[in-house]
Amino acid sequence: MAGRTRASDRARCSMTRLGLGLSEEMSLADARQVVRAVEAAAARDDVAGVVVAHGTDTMEEVSFLSDLLVGTEKPVVFTGAQRAPGAPGFDGLVNLRDALHVALSPAGRGLGTVVVFGGKILSARHAVKTDTKAPSAFGPDWAVLGRVDEASVHIWGRPVRGPLLSCSEPAQDIELLTTGIGMGAELLRHAAQSSRGIVLQALGLGNVPPAMLVEAEDICAAGVPLVIAAGAGAGGTMPSYRSAARLRAAGAIFAENLPARKARILLAAALAEDGDGVAAVQAYLAAIRSP
Repeated sequence: MAGRTRASDRARCSMTRLGLGLSEEMSLADARQVVRAVEAAAARDDVAGVVVAHGTDTMEEVSFLSDLLVGTEKPVVFTGAQRAPGAPGFDGLVNLRDALHVALSPAGRGLGTVVVFGGKILSARHAVKTDTKAPSAFGPDWAVLGRVDEASVHIWGRPVRGPLLSCSEPAQDIELLTTGIGMGAELLRHAAQSSRGIVLQALGLGNVPPAMLVEAEDICAAGVPLVIAAGAGAGGTMPSYRSAARLRAAGAIFAENLPARKARILLAAALAEDGDGVAAVQAYLAAIRSP
């Protein structure tokens, strides 16, 4: 692997193959297995950094789980490819080369887990797949911490880190629902009957249709953790009026600028902790809140 990416002049690479199949087939237990392998590698004295080659469909979720759980100053880098080996313009090797450069660079230390893709270095907390086909698959631009130019690593931003979580296995029964104009409460009601927690991707700053609002208030009253995430790509949540304000008063947790899929990972990891999982979610969100 090192020879093919021309990074062998500076490092010796070893490889662990987990063989979990396509990333869309992964479970949260599989994601924890990946992160456990990262933890084991990062704990070795002879390892300078860790690179994870991962499918792009769920990379934003698994890399964020790593960011939540892995307590190391060493670089932890996720990367992958948009185009298959043998296809024109295969991007896997250049992404792997860039990821190795970040993993070897002192500048890559202390960033938490990052995603390196298309020459960009992105915070795992904010990185989302923004294009299903283009080689520059991950964004948004404000998630970019730096770039890789050939063998040079340039870092111009460092993320505010939340407190690390500790869980042996993430909670499996965390549902993610979305809202749309005129939606009723049936799906939300069903989810509340069979899950330990719910993430609801809301409208605007955290608003929901009237029927969903009443059901969401009942869910909060029943003690089921409910996290409200924004559906827009930027801006986050702000429960400042009408339905969002009522949800905050009912006890819903607002995900700040975390996208819904990442909010689900946070809730799944926190509810698997010993102690108060809801308090752990709130502490994390408070730590990353923009001043």
